[in-house]
Parts: sequence; structure tokens; C-alpha cells
Amino acid sequence: MSHAWIASGRRAFSRVLPRADRPTRKEPLAAGQGGAVARRMRGGFTSDSAVAVATWVVGTALAVVLVRWFDLDPYTVGGVVMPMGVGAVAGAVVLALFLLRRSDQLIGVGIGVYSAWMALVLATTLHGSPYGFGLLSGDAGRFVAMAMKFMDTSASADPFIKGMPSEYPPLYPWIVGHVARVVDRPAWQLFGDMQIVVMTGAVVLSYVLWRRLVSPGVAFAIAGLSPAVFAGPSKDYEFIALLVFTPWILATCLRLPRERGGLHWLSSGIIGGLLVLTYEAWIFYAAAGIVALLILNFRAAAARGRYLLHLLGVAVTALVVASWYLVPFGWDVLTQPSERVSDLWMSAAISDHPLYLPFLQVTPLAAIQLVGLLGMLWYRRTTWWAQPLLLLVLGSYAYRVAFLLRTAYDNHTGYLQYTETLISMLFMVGGVLTVAEAVPQLWRRLSIASVGRVPRERVVAVTVVVVLVVWAFVQGWPQWVAGPRGLRDSVTAVGDVNRGSDAHAEPLPDGSLVRFAPPAGYIYPRFPTSDIERVVTSQLGAKARPVVLVYDQRLFAFTTYYGYTAVDRLSANTLTLWDARTAEIKKLAKITDPAQFAAAADKTPYGPIDVFVLHVANETKWQWLNVPFSPQSFDAAHFHIERLPDNAVIAVRKH
Repeated sequence: MSHAWIASGRRAFSRVLPRADRPTRKEPLAAGQGGAVARRMRGGFTSDSAVAVATWVVGTALAVVLVRWFDLDPYTVGGVVMPMGVGAVAGAVVLALFLLRRSDQLIGVGIGVYSAWMALVLATTLHGSPYGFGLLSGDAGRFVAMAMKFMDTSASADPFIKGMPSEYPPLYPWIVGHVARVVDRPAWQLFGDMQIVVMTGAVVLSYVLWRRLVSPGVAFAIAGLSPAVFAGPSKDYEFIALLVFTPWILATCLRLPRERGGLHWLSSGIIGGLLVLTYEAWIFYAAAGIVALLILNFRAAAARGRYLLHLLGVAVTALVVASWYLVPFGWDVLTQPSERVSDLWMSAAISDHPLYLPFLQVTPLAAIQLVGLLGMLWYRRTTWWAQPLLLLVLGSYAYRVAFLLRTAYDNHTGYLQYTETLISMLFMVGGVLTVAEAVPQLWRRLSIASVGRVPRERVVAVTVVVVLVVWAFVQGWPQWVAGPRGLRDSVTAVGDVNRGSDAHAEPLPDGSLVRFAPPAGYIYPRFPTSDIERVVTSQLGAKARPVVLVYDQRLFAFTTYYGYTAVDRLSANTLTLWDARTAEIKKLAKITDPAQFAAAADKTPYGPIDVFVLHVANETKWQWLNVPFSPQSFDAAHFHIERLPDNAVIAVRKH
């Protein structure tokens, strides 16, 4: 970054931003300083934000009641269209009220109804199943396994390995696990409810945070368009972190006074710590842009010491809040052997579009994002938001390019494919803010008249915003409805299997099916969890938490057992040393003498293996993944052995 560029940025920030170290006027910023958006800023928790939260709470509760009252099969056409019909009626009522009487509170009602509508769709999809969105053999299953561990502990815990701190942010499963303990239900049964709350609450929370910085209509548009950017309920923790990230950065770093939406260092630090505990990746992806933003603000500040103290307070508070996760994992990485393998996973998105340019597509969202790019460039010296957003975008691209080069060097991607989501969100936010900045000037020039008692400006603006927000909802809808949609009425089935299908395609621990299971061709293979628990309990006791070498990750989603290693190499904790543990498993598999095998299983370099759950390939080969074990290694003198359903065998080592 050149000195001239920094100086230019400093002058721009000095012109646009109010100085936090001087008394500021209570009235809105002048047009030359803040523009149309800035003139409507309000800090704090506004009345329409309170209305939005209340409407969401009541509306979501009503949505759940309505789903139970209708009692529809999610795979029928009725189950697919019911939420759309109810939402259309509710939305039409709110829209009519707003056109007749404009008020901030009605916008708050609108975002609350919108979120409740989303809850209605999600609840309808999960109706009849104890599961949530997502495969129990994938990322969602690892979160479920973590939550099961947190039913017994408050310390950071890996989903599989005993005594190992979590590498993945643990707050979400920590909450689920502790709630499960309070309500006396297994954590795996609570994820569907949690996903409904987090996905819909994220939209309301986005509105509340943006409402500190912008007008109600702009906050409504940003929050309402978010499902068009990212809307996967199985990654709801990423969704809420994504929606919080941008307003938090702007309210923290721009030296805005409280009445303009600036955050106190303590509040900002708490939010930052919770972000790290929930999903810290967005911060890392935009890190270069954040640093540039801080440098420019520091150079533009009249009281640089106060600004530095503010940032120090934010950083220290965030670290304290996140310390129970960062400290144990960071310490072990520094003091223990480690091997990062999880980012060796190659996403098709990387080779499909290495340099992600979302505004080149032909969609309404792409048009908004193109407007966002142009607005960031055009308004970068005259508004409070354009240059900060541009820096965050550039920082995200810098991360992406750096890891494109790293991928070419050693195949470590740094999960660069996920920068697409952040880049797309930043461009969308920029597009909304650009329109909010430019359109009022256009109205004044055109001197547009009213339609009856309703200003034509309001009719057009509200119509455009509502159409775009409903369009964004429809973009998320295929991910929220169990696919193929209308499968039970086979003639009308459309779409593909999705994460909503997982909730009904996964058999229960005892092998039975959920109430609205799809046809046989869509059911996932069974795994005999209940039989494994029965054998372990009979041999080791009801409270036993053995270390298990098992070929299917789902065991850990239903039990509190530990694993000798993660089942999937690309999901293994950096501290696991997956390759080294697998090498020990291969050595163990070569031992065929029963006594030697039992002794070796008791004293591996990474601790004992108490239970083996292997897949029966044939009568001479039992397998863990692609590692074959000989059945003659297990005998009755050293192991209790039982053949289980679904081509599985269990061998419990006798102590």
C-alpha cells in the first residue's frame, strides 16, 4: 500500500466521518458529508427494532403451531405450498398497511413477518423428524457430535478425540449441548429447533444491527436480501455470523459516535468474541481490508490515542470472551505436534471460477452487486460506507488470491472457496446503500407526483424492495424445502435431494424410519447404533464412554463415546495427527495373533482402543475404511464379539 494511497484515504475519511474525539451534533450529517443514507442514521436499539424482535418471536411461535395444526407431509405438494400461501397473505396485509400509512414500526413488523415466514417453511420441512438439516456423516454430524460431548462438559471439546480441544468454533454446539442437558433430551434431537431459531433470528438481528447505521427501509432491504447470498440451514451458524460481520466492523472501526451507530468498545468486543466463537472465518478472509481500514481511520483521527484505546478495548474484550476456545487450542498447537489436513479438500468452486466476480452473472442479485461495485467506487470519497466496504472486498480478494497461489504450491486451500459468500454479501450491501444514496436525488429531480393519497415515490420504492426481497426468499426456498419437492405425489416431483431431505432420509438409531420417510430409493443406509450401545452397555456398563474405532461417523452423533480418530481425514482436528493415527491402525491390522493384537490395541501410541466397530466385507475381511482386519485377530479370550445388522461387527476388548 503506497504512502500516497494512504494519504488519499486519510483525506477521504477526514471529510466523510465525524470525529469521535470531538463533540458531535445530534442532528443528521449534512448532505455533503454523509449523503442521503447518513441523514437517516439512528444509533441504539430503536422502537422498530423492538417491534421486529417481538413480531419474530410471536410469528415464529405461531408458525410452529400452524405446522402442527396442518400436520402435512413435507414431501407432498400441500406440504410444499402451504407456507408460501400463508406467507403471501401475511405479506400482502403488511404491505397494504405500509402503503396506506408509512411508519418505521411497520417496517419492523415487515422484517419480523418475513423471518416468521422463513420459520414456517423450515418447520414444515422438519415436521415429523427429530433431525435437523444436514448429513450426520458430514459437517452437521460433527456439530451434533460436539453437542453430545457438551452435554457432559463446559470445556472446549473435539467431537471425537478424548481430551482434545476443539479446532472448530464451539459456541453453537456448546449451547445445544447445555440446553439438551437442561431439557433432558439428547442433543441430536434439538438441532432442527436450533436451526429454525438461528436462521430466522439472524435476519432480525441483521436488521437490528444495520438499523443502528441506516434507515429502516435500507436495513429491511439488506436483511431481506441476505437469503439470496447464502441460505443453507445446515450452516446456520455461518449465516448468522455473516449477517453480523459487516455492520459490526463498520460500527466498530469507523469512529462513529454513539448517536450515529458507533459501538462502545465493550459491546463491540463482546460481539467480536461471540463471532470468533461462532464462525471466525469472515474475519480472517477480510483481514487485510480490516487492517487497511484501521490504518486509514487511525491516520484520520484527531485523537489517535483514544482511537487506539478503543481498538485495544475491543480486541482484549473479544479475546477474553473467546479465550475458553482460543487458549486451549492455541496452546496445544504451539506445544504439541500438529498436522493440518482439513483444508486439503478441493471444492469444485475453486476450479470453476478462481477469480470470483458475482456481478457478471445475469440475475437480479448480480445487478444489485454491480451497482454495489460502481457505488463503492463512485461514493468512496463522499460517504461513510463506500470506502470501508471497498477495502473489505479488496481484503477478501487478497486472501483468495494468496491461497490460489498456496493451493498451487502445496494444495492447502485455506478454504478460499468460502470467500465467495463474503464477497457476494459485501457487494450486495454496497448495492443497497448505493441505491439508497442515489435514488432520493433522482426523485427530487423528476418531481414525481402521488398516486391518490400515497406518494408515487413510496409506491415504486416499496414495490421494488418487496419484489426483490421476495425474490431473495424464493432463492433460499429450494434449500429449505425437502427435495425433490412433491416427491410423494411423484408426477409433480421437482428439484434435487438437498439438506432438508436429510432430516427424513436418515434412519433412527434403532434402524427404524422417521414418520415421513421418503421412498426406499431416497433412504440412507442404516447404521446399527442402538445395537452397538446395547453391546457396550452389557460389557462395560451404562455409563461407559469407550474409545471406539468405527467406520461410520454417525455413532458419535448419537452417543457420547470417544473416537480413536476422525472417520474422515478432511474433517480431522489439526491436533489429531490423522495420518499418523491411521498408520498405527494399519500396523495394528497386520497383527493376526490374538494375544499380541489385544495387547497392541491396549497400548497404541495414541491411547487404547476399547471397541472396534468394523464393516464386514466378507468372512475373511473386516474393514475400517480401506484398512482390512483379519477376523482371526479377534477371539473370545480377549474380545466380546457380536455380528450386528447392516454388515457390521463389534468387538469389545476385555479389560
